[in-house]
Amino acid sequence: MIEPRIKEYLKETGVTQSELAERLGITSSALNKRISSNAINLQQVGEIADALHTSAFMLISENGESK
Repeated sequence: MIEPRIKEYLKETGVTQSELAERLGITSSALNKRISSNAINLQQVGEIADALHTSAFMLISENGESK
């Protein structure tokens, strides 16, 4: 699941879920549903990555680092 990595990245960057939801133009509950879903798609990961000023790879990689 991608949820732990996104939450870790939010903590690292000091961005709250509410702030991320606002950047994405969705509600906090919609964001929570999106990131906790096993059905999150690559486009949605890309949108979250863009809003966090990072890459989708950084969010989906196991340790958040390129090798």
